[in-house]
Amino acid sequence: MLKSLVRGTAFLVIGLLINFSCPAQQDPKIDSLLHVLRIQQEDTGRVNALNNLSKQFLRSNKISDAKKYAQDALVLAQKISFKKGAAAVHRNMGMIYTREYNSSEARKNFFQLLKLSEEIGDKYEMAVANNNIANSYFNEANYGEALVYHFASLKIKKEISDKPGIIMSYNNIGLVNWNRGNYPDAYKNYFAALKVREEIKDLKGVAHS
Repeated sequence: MLKSLVRGTAFLVIGLLINFSCPAQQDPKIDSLLHVLRIQQEDTGRVNALNNLSKQFLRSNKISDAKKYAQDALVLAQKISFKKGAAAVHRNMGMIYTREYNSSEARKNFFQLLKLSEEIGDKYEMAVANNNIANSYFNEANYGEALVYHFASLKIKKEISDKPGIIMSYNNIGLVNWNRGNYPDAYKNYFAALKVREEIKDLKGVAHS
């Protein structure tokens, strides 16, 4: 009995050593982006590559790497006056801080995204910024401010006919109202989302609604 236990323990230790000795697999998308970065000059293409790396590292839950590449992108974007690239940095940084449950820092970055998007006239990113600001307030249970920015996002999405975005806003507004106990307004917005889903023939979305 003792001998078999010792043998089992030995196999377990060997198995652990083998597992730990295997090199971690790198995300092929990250490898590809790192290759692009090596050949990019200090231009808008390099800023975009840095931002894409930051986004990909965030998806892989490598937060410190995501921050590093975002910060590098911001330095270069400011150096070459590339506002669209700087806006993308603040979007990434906002998502990074959201992942870290730091709503106030996330919101600071989303406000920067909103400011830069307004300056360059990018309505899609303005809608995204307002939506994410609203979500940061929602995470703090500040439902009044959350509604203000969700309605601002919805208004822009209607202006640019972003149907999927409109659906998202109606659902978000419904969720905020549900959490504050305003069930009639919650249902009103959920039904509004359902109507748009029916218009675009999103059958899975209709079932979800």
